[in-house]
Amino acid sequence: MVPERPDETPPQVETAGLPPREAATVLFRARLGIPGTKTARDCARIATNHAGFFERYERIRYAGETATEEELRAMEEEALGGGEHAA
Repeated sequence: MVPERPDETPPQVETAGLPPREAATVLFRARLGIPGTKTARDCARIATNHAGFFERYERIRYAGETATEEELRAMEEEALGGGEHAA
């Protein structure tokens, strides 16, 4: 399990030109300390407390499933590190 670093300043990452969903995932990985070279499946195995996020992200991004507005809000909330969806 990857420890979160809520008290540290998040690392600087480049998100210019990325669609919002991609940018959010890049920022979430950075917050968790997961290199961008890891796949969504790798991330689910590394950050087990956020496995559901990465598994759902993979189905939306690569399998073409459509996320509901509620799912997108929950994923955004988790990526930002707050609310009931954060582990």
